[in-house]
Amino acid sequence: MQRNLQIRGGLLAVLGIAGAFLAGASSAGAQPQPATVQVSSMDSLPGGVPEVSVSLNTPGPSPVSMVLFFAYPAASLALDDDYFETVLRNTQGVIIRDEDGNAETRRGAVMPSVGVVGAGKSLEVQVYAGGVLGVVISGLNQTPIPDGELFRIGFQVASGAAANARLALAGVTAENSVSVQNPNTGQPEPVFSSASYMDGAIEQSLPLIFFNGEVLLSCGGRAAAPANVRASKGDPDSVTVEWGLTEPGASYRVYRADSADLSAALPLGDEWTTGQDSFTDFSAIAAVQTQTRGCFPMTIDEETAHFYWVLARDADGCESAYAGPVEGFRGGETKAAGGTLAAGHTGDMLTFALALGLLPLFLRRKAATR
Repeated sequence: MQRNLQIRGGLLAVLGIAGAFLAGASSAGAQPQPATVQVSSMDSLPGGVPEVSVSLNTPGPSPVSMVLFFAYPAASLALDDDYFETVLRNTQGVIIRDEDGNAETRRGAVMPSVGVVGAGKSLEVQVYAGGVLGVVISGLNQTPIPDGELFRIGFQVASGAAANARLALAGVTAENSVSVQNPNTGQPEPVFSSASYMDGAIEQSLPLIFFNGEVLLSCGGRAAAPANVRASKGDPDSVTVEWGLTEPGASYRVYRADSADLSAALPLGDEWTTGQDSFTDFSAIAAVQTQTRGCFPMTIDEETAHFYWVLARDADGCESAYAGPVEGFRGGETKAAGGTLAAGHTGDMLTFALALGLLPLFLRRKAATR
């Protein structure tokens, strides 16, 4: 994938010269502190053009130049060379103008941030086959690269990309063992990210720490959410969650939490179920039975409330909003050996019936003693 953004002589030639110069001075400087390169996550539709932001955070000395390589899934993402229009500036950050005084511009897939341009830095970009992008940030070497956003990358998402896919954009370090073809020699050469510092130190791969970003593909429209969601209360063995079916071929999954906080909910069961309008939660916590004292002791059930949501997914894989929450809980266990009443409550009823039967005898004996 060769684009009109290729640097004269090839970006690898630039890296080779800079690396040889900086490596000779690397022993003179102190070890830099780790710098974090953060790649943001974005949402997009298949066929859309998301802007992915790359930012820098340096807890120690800031680098004065950086070479960053990124790998991306070429089958689903392609850099959009016509997405950004960038005003060209020289190494001092001054706008380059033509003979009529108009600012010269160039359209491309990468746009430097205001902070990087203000620091007198420029960006050089090379796109390689197989989904590898190289970006060099250089310029006034006595000026550090500022923290914050470095640049943005414009991607074109394939229109046939799968809905709900997660397209990862990852920083390339030496440990990844990524090689690309040198556009000058035609030979494969290893690539990795690095940074150079004011004291001449150069760090290859580390301490640059990459946090992978993702382009999250949505469906453009949600599936229909289940209606009439309800959960049973007091059944002795389980909680049954029921809902209304949305459309033919849709699948469903039930989520549960111990509070009405959706962020704490976890899915129940091993997978999505198709064509079913109920789920039985045997893992719900049974009620705790407490025996009271007194003339008419009773068994009290102390229920543990659970909160349930139902999520639908249509035949295209697009998910709905969460339907819920609804509250459900288990009751006490049923009486064994042919009993029909709940355990504990049977004893209460027998005690009450016996007391009623003995009441007339007690009253006659009371009258006889008067």
